[in-house]
Amino acid sequence: MSDARSLWDPQFAETREEIRTRLASVANELRDAEQIAAGMKTDDLDLAAQVKSLGFDGDSARVFDLLPMVHVAWADGTIQAGERASIMEVLDLRQLGPETRAHQMIAALLETRPAEVWFDVSARLLRELFETRPWNSRALVDLCVMVAEASGDFLGLGDAVSDEERTALERIAHTLGDEAYAAFRARLER
Repeated sequence: MSDARSLWDPQFAETREEIRTRLASVANELRDAEQIAAGMKTDDLDLAAQVKSLGFDGDSARVFDLLPMVHVAWADGTIQAGERASIMEVLDLRQLGPETRAHQMIAALLETRPAEVWFDVSARLLRELFETRPWNSRALVDLCVMVAEASGDFLGLGDAVSDEERTALERIAHTLGDEAYAAFRARLER
């Protein structure tokens, strides 16, 4: 007990400050993870930390699910105006204007093709997220279809969607699991 009390002696002021700094740092990390998790609609703080490692935090976590859409848009090496408009429309629907970091991140990714390895990491994290919140997989299915429609037609019902886009969409649907893939096919066959 006397050792604990001795921390309050003036000679231990530096140690006390170090402990306070460390505690504040841990508290900030936890708050950040909780904020990201809330944006992703999950309570998995470890998953939130992994998402943050990709550069997404705060409001930008709300657009994490758009990454596959960006990948699809880049699938044939170029982004069509309709694809870009569809993705930007989602940002508008989520009330994420040009002044937000989320909007700026997606806009930047539409200018530069994401690295394949970065997409693989984000796809794995998305799968984990959708396993904890399955309803999100339906939303992604609709977004997949929206991008396909923006290319000029429903996927599989015309030549407007390139083979590369079709492959990328199929890959994303498979990435999210059997249920999402079944929903994806059903949505396209309406």
